[in-house]
Amino acid sequence: MTRSLPPMAPIPMLSIPEKRTTPTILPKSVDRISGSDHDLACVLVNRRGLENPPSSLSLRRDLVVSYYNSLSLLAPHFPISLERCRIGSLSFTWHDAFGGSAATQGSIHFEVAAAAFNVAAIYSQIGAGEERGSGDGIRKACNAFQCAAGALKFLEGHVREKVLAEGTTVDLSADCVQLLEKVMLAQAQECYFEKAVELQKTPGICSKVARKVGLYYEEAYEALTSPPLDRHLDKSWVSHVQLKAALFKAEACYWYSMELHGKGEIGEEIARLKIGLSDLSKAKKVAKGVASTLIRAASRLEENMRCVLDKADRENKQIYYMRIPDASSLVEIPEASLANSTPMDEILDANKKS
Repeated sequence: MTRSLPPMAPIPMLSIPEKRTTPTILPKSVDRISGSDHDLACVLVNRRGLENPPSSLSLRRDLVVSYYNSLSLLAPHFPISLERCRIGSLSFTWHDAFGGSAATQGSIHFEVAAAAFNVAAIYSQIGAGEERGSGDGIRKACNAFQCAAGALKFLEGHVREKVLAEGTTVDLSADCVQLLEKVMLAQAQECYFEKAVELQKTPGICSKVARKVGLYYEEAYEALTSPPLDRHLDKSWVSHVQLKAALFKAEACYWYSMELHGKGEIGEEIARLKIGLSDLSKAKKVAKGVASTLIRAASRLEENMRCVLDKADRENKQIYYMRIPDASSLVEIPEASLANSTPMDEILDANKKS
């Protein structure tokens, strides 16, 4: 049986807002730094660009990556460089990206963490802004989301542990960084699913890729609805992630049922379609504040699945007479993980070449 989904506009993706900073008051002696302390002078002067960032995403990306690189060179020598240059102390202030309170620390690692976070944020915005109506747009969006995930993974594993736990912002906490990485991986995997459908891959492949998308979103939803993040991020994120989790579970059921039909396993085909429809219908009822295109995508899939289910049900009653298995007796749909967090070194190297 051939099934075709109606044409669908690309579903909106989530993007991470950037952290905002306030001007750091630089001692006049900074302008007189030279020689071996030139790196410190460059860092402090270049930081001014972050206080009034350009509107272009590509320019902001280049700026924050360049700043991150200069900070990384300075970090092993901080605060020795301050003492050598007769600068008593410096402090850095950053606002929580999701509207929480600001934090101020005199730690260079806090500054590095904020810069790494903004690398991820800008790449997420680049990915969300790509036109995914073509294969090239899907590829670019996927790469951007994997870069965002990679910067977040690096932040969690190599930077955040050096930042003082007290007096920091929630967006730099382990819980939040891990959640954001999960969302970025979900969106990258979603791009792989879009590509699989575009290339007309087999129903088995499409179902496996879709199932992994759903699992990523399910894990993200669990984190979003648990303390301390349940009261920190905007509620629209919760609804968006919840509906995406149900949507891609339904997609997995839809494509898997197609494979089952080809094998003549009509009973399980019907059961899988019912499972996907049930979850999708429940998620649609509680979705609030999500993009209208996401609601329309869920409604289109729901309508198509109902048509397929009705036809399969009629055929089973008239021709096959197969038993419909109970949902609890079914094994999980196989998954295929394609999305990966891009290593930070690769992100920085790619930026140098662009």
